[in-house]
Amino acid sequence: MKKFAVILSLVLAVLMCSALVASAQTSAEELLEKYRTEARLPESEIMFESESYITLDTEGKKIWRAPFAGIAEFKVPEEWIKAKGGIRAINGSESLEGSGIVELGVNYIVSDEPGYFRLIDKIQNANGNEYDPDELYDQWGRMLTSLFTIYGISENRDEAGLKAALKKLYMDYGYEAEVIDSVLNQMVITKIGSADDFNFFFVQNQDEDRSALEGVDEDYVKEYEAFSSDISKYIPNFTFARPMGLTEVVDTGTGISFQTTDLEGNPVDTGKLFTSHKVTMVNIWSTTCGFCIGELPELVKMNKDFQAKGAQIVGLVYDAIDPDIIEEAKEIAADLNVDYVTILPTAEIRDLFKVQTFPCTYFVNEKGEILGDPIFGAALSQFPKMVDEYLSK
Repeated sequence: MKKFAVILSLVLAVLMCSALVASAQTSAEELLEKYRTEARLPESEIMFESESYITLDTEGKKIWRAPFAGIAEFKVPEEWIKAKGGIRAINGSESLEGSGIVELGVNYIVSDEPGYFRLIDKIQNANGNEYDPDELYDQWGRMLTSLFTIYGISENRDEAGLKAALKKLYMDYGYEAEVIDSVLNQMVITKIGSADDFNFFFVQNQDEDRSALEGVDEDYVKEYEAFSSDISKYIPNFTFARPMGLTEVVDTGTGISFQTTDLEGNPVDTGKLFTSHKVTMVNIWSTTCGFCIGELPELVKMNKDFQAKGAQIVGLVYDAIDPDIIEEAKEIAADLNVDYVTILPTAEIRDLFKVQTFPCTYFVNEKGEILGDPIFGAALSQFPKMVDEYLSK
């Protein structure tokens, strides 16, 4: 049985991943391989840290941003980019909703890239296939060895406030107080930044489970030990901002009005975008989100059915805020034959649509008013039901 220390950094990820399992016509591995570039950390494309991405600074250094976890900037160490194993960041923030905590777990992956992606492909297609989801998640967990976790906590709470919030959170999950206390007492917690009312903490566990390193190539063991021997050296690489979209959604009935352009630069305004259909499903995605890209072919088919009923799908590429990402979004849309309108975000749009994770889907009526609650995560089977429900009203 894995130690609670590992569960603390992985349980939220596994819970969220199980909620996002979906099958697609195109292999997830093929899509992720196609759109993964050397300038991106692969985890940001295959799990739920989908809103994080890599850009280059003025000196050509790789910069990693994860705005939903409050990471304004992280200067990616060169040794991570050249690693034999992988460095993966998993954002559990959406599963901490209501606690005022955001979380980013950074893990070392004891696997080569192809092997890791094949396992993820199996996880994504576990339902309805010969794969046992529990066994796959166990395999995935055995590949992960934690390096550190970054926690952000609201209301200017200090280290004691963070521990108290984590204890309450995991007691709600059913863990015994004594076990939680034991783990929390082993943590080495260092405050490393703040932004608005959020304090950010760098967390290590002194009794880390190293089972992923048992019986593997000695090169992986040496590499992990090199990375973890002085883990605090990575602290200066971080700068922070108040986390985006924390626990926020747009209220039902809120009017949505904006002007923007589509992927081809054509003007789009809500005066025409929403009024032509009784229901519009706004599918918000990111170029770094494997689940988002994986469901696009199915959304294209779904849109044809919706159109016959008086509804439509509109895509919103939330991270397409600079020319390079816009070009990548255009390439993805073209390769996957996305033929419905896909729009670009403006500051106004990013403020209007509160997004906690990707993909995220809102429903809007012909008056431009929000219908119901948004759906977070890949949920293809729910969309037709929701559209039919809103069309019937």
